[in-house]
Amino acid sequence: MFKNIPASLLVLAVASFIFGVALSYHIKTTTFNDPLALGEVLESNKFSIGGLEVSDPSGGGFTVEVESIANLNSLNNEKNSEPMMPDLAELALVPSPRDDFDRMTAQKIAETVAYLAHNSDSYDDWLNLAIYRKQLADYEGARLIFEFATKKWPSQSIPESNLANLYNLYIKNYAEAERHYLHAMSLEPGRIANYRDLHELYKGGIGSADAAEKILLKGLEVLPGNTELLILLAGHYKDNKRFSEAELRYNEIKVIAEAAGDSSLTAFAERELETLK
Repeated sequence: MFKNIPASLLVLAVASFIFGVALSYHIKTTTFNDPLALGEVLESNKFSIGGLEVSDPSGGGFTVEVESIANLNSLNNEKNSEPMMPDLAELALVPSPRDDFDRMTAQKIAETVAYLAHNSDSYDDWLNLAIYRKQLADYEGARLIFEFATKKWPSQSIPESNLANLYNLYIKNYAEAERHYLHAMSLEPGRIANYRDLHELYKGGIGSADAAEKILLKGLEVLPGNTELLILLAGHYKDNKRFSEAELRYNEIKVIAEAAGDSSLTAFAERELETLK
């Protein structure tokens, strides 16, 4: 009757029977050549579909659980959730250099690829490789690397920001640029560059004037009194002939600059206020 049951299962059963110890065994890799025979054996004790459970009728308390293939696949996917690494052999290829800059970049690519081949967890080197590929106008190669970095280091905002800039300035996919800017902001709300760059994207006609304003106001909620964002906001009001609001913001900049002893910024605010008169 027990010829189709794995030896490890029988050992557990015997141990349980002799010592009265409750044992649990999860079968994850065993393949039964004759599952019907196994079913018959199990059925003579206890058998439930949806995770086969066997209880030793001797009272020893030995239990066997057999996980379903679907559960095993799910667990394996979780364990193997590492994103697919870009092909380093392809990323090592470079076009014929046109000048010394290209030759220097090609050399950096070769060195970085060689390093990553043995140190694939190097965050900085992946980002550097993407930048080198972008410098050679390989925007697709750069995109693949930045995409990989966003998945491998999902809590880091820099790969998201770099991917947003790539879509915005080079690939010209503005919807994707906006999406990645917003995601970068959610990861690192205090990074000024994301508000500035998304404001410029909206200002360029991709979004509305209202969106261009709101993204700066959102930044100022996180970074109150930030003069870089205030300058952008005051300039936005000025460009849209909202002069009273521009005046209010330039005065705010002037007060902050004077308190910080920044004479250059104070002079800038005063010049801008003069233009509004």
